Parts: sequence; C-alpha cells; structure tokens
Amino acid sequence: RSILKRVFLNTVLWTLGLQSIQGFAQEIVKDVSKLNEINQVRELPGLRDGADGAGNGGDMCENSIKIIRDDIESWILRGGSESLELPKEFSVQHYNEGMLNELRANHSIVCTQDKLFVGKAEKTCKNFEGSDGVKRIKCNLTRFNMLSEEDQYRLIHHEYAGLAGFEVNDGEESEYFISNQLV
Repeated sequence: RSILKRVFLNTVLWTLGLQSIQGFAQEIVKDVSKLNEINQVRELPGLRDGADGAGNGGDMCENSIKIIRDDIESWILRGGSESLELPKEFSVQHYNEGMLNELRANHSIVCTQDKLFVGKAEKTCKNFEGSDGVKRIKCNLTRFNMLSEEDQYRLIHHEYAGLAGFEVNDGEESEYFISNQLV
C-alpha cells in the first residue's frame, strides 16, 4: 500500500510541476511510517508503566515543561522581554541574564501525583532548593495537565523567575507580576 501511495504522490507532484518538493513529500511518507511504528510500540504491554517508574504520565509532563523552558529561553533571546514592565530594581539586561542562567542550569524537573504545598496552600508547581543545594521544580501532574497551555507557560515562567529571584513564590500567595504579562 505504501508503495502505491508513494507512486500516486510522485505522480501528482510531477503533474503539478512540483518536483522540487518531491524530497519533502518523501520525508512526510517516512515520518508517517515512523509514527505507525511508534504507535505499535506504545501498545506493548507494560511499556507505559515503566516509562517514568510510576506509570502516571510524569515523563510527558516533564517533557512539556522542558519544551516550555526552551520556548521561554528562545523568546528572551529573540528580544521578547523588551516589552515587559519590570520592577524598578530590575533592568531588562539583569532579567535576561538571571532568567537565562536559570533556564540553562538544567535543574531537576519532576512531575508527581503527590500534592504540593507551600505553607497551607496547595500548589500546582513549586521551585525549591533541596538540602543537597540542588534547585528543583516539582509539579503535581494532575493539576498541571488541567491548565491551559497559556497558563502552563505563565506557571513555568513563574517557577524560573522564582529561582532567579524576580518573583516571590515562597509564601502561600505567589507573585506573578512579570509572568502575568506573558501572552
């Protein structure tokens, strides 16, 4: 079947004079084939249970946070922070340097089913420095996954801004002055 699809696709491209994107079309066919293989592997018994040791989807949550982290870094590097209204004590350069340091520090990121508290307030995520001196971000998997994508970006920015000292998040009420400006 895939040979017929490839022949049909090549014929259509040739007919339309789009030979230059033929290689691109072949890559799409390969990617679809790989996707089918991945879906077959996902169906293997026990695979999901061993993914993060808990079988709770934590790896997908952690990967989402890493993607958001990388997007925030890219946004800063493209000058996105220039439009932020920062507290008087922080310059844009200071913000950029502090945020980039934390974003690039490869802090431990953990998603768990455990409820997270700061004081008596239940939180979706929290950042902290462990007794070993290692900075970490820990998120409740269920609460994180219930957030909209926009709110996930604000939250993860907030966690890194907390690590960098730009937003307070060590009390029961967190400060989102900068993070709420993200669109």
